[in-house]
Amino acid sequence: MIRFTMPDPSLSREERTADLNRQFDAFMRSDALKSICSLLGCGPGSLGASFSTRRTADGRVIEEQAMKSRSDLEGLRHELYPLFRELGALDINEPLSGGCSRVIVLGGSLNACNIRARRATSFVDGNTLSVDGIACYRPVSPAERSSSMFTSSCETEFGVMAEAMVAAFGLDPLEYEDNFEGDRNLNSVSCVRIFRDAPRGCMYRVFAAPSTEPQSRRADTFDSLDYYLKKQPLSAADRLLFITGNRYCNRQFIQLASKMLSSGSPSGFDIIGCMSSREIPSSDQYDPTYFVNDLVATIDWINRFRSASVSSR
Repeated sequence: MIRFTMPDPSLSREERTADLNRQFDAFMRSDALKSICSLLGCGPGSLGASFSTRRTADGRVIEEQAMKSRSDLEGLRHELYPLFRELGALDINEPLSGGCSRVIVLGGSLNACNIRARRATSFVDGNTLSVDGIACYRPVSPAERSSSMFTSSCETEFGVMAEAMVAAFGLDPLEYEDNFEGDRNLNSVSCVRIFRDAPRGCMYRVFAAPSTEPQSRRADTFDSLDYYLKKQPLSAADRLLFITGNRYCNRQFIQLASKMLSSGSPSGFDIIGCMSSREIPSSDQYDPTYFVNDLVATIDWINRFRSASVSSR
């Protein structure tokens, strides 16, 4: 299984960049990726044009919850499944090592925020300095409400994440302080909620990040980390553990690594999925459309990383 790992922070930026490029090259040259492209009848560079369902004809990016499954992938589901597994889309769900100082829950749907927050409770101990949920002011859609195992009266992802953190960690839902920055464009709104009743020695917070492209999309993982790093300076002693969905780990790793390098952050990090091995969907249960779209996004971020590496020389 391919799992990206962040090089030791003690290495120079150039050494870490070279190490990451070697990992990404191995991903692009992997037999699993070649087999997927063969089954789909296209190369890595044309996967997005042929199979992406998140970007509309006019260039807009739609929410994942609004994506439609492609019936033409159904006949390939069983052949594709072990290949996605080899590319790290299923089984990255345990930290490579212990001792994280900051646990960070990456936002998503109503279901995702709650499941990821509950998973985060497994990694909090006496050495944890903060537990942080990262979201944005994306409106919660009727589709995700109807398909969720959780109920919520909150209208935005930020509200859902705050509610999920309260439920997972037993926080007082009324004891908090909001540092809010408003804007007419909802994609530009930001906020940091700090829970005041948190146990001594550990902060519990929820961040609503603004988008760096507010006219066209909401904040993504890259924007969220950018906002987080501006609000929370990190040291070489910090080790971050990000909690996300299993199939996003390698793609979001690239976004996180890109931002950590460009910001000069001295900290190390790891990223894991929230589903345990017994909860991972089988080849009969998963939706290949979503996995193909995640693969398209992973390849796109590898290309962005390569381009940034070349331009920084």
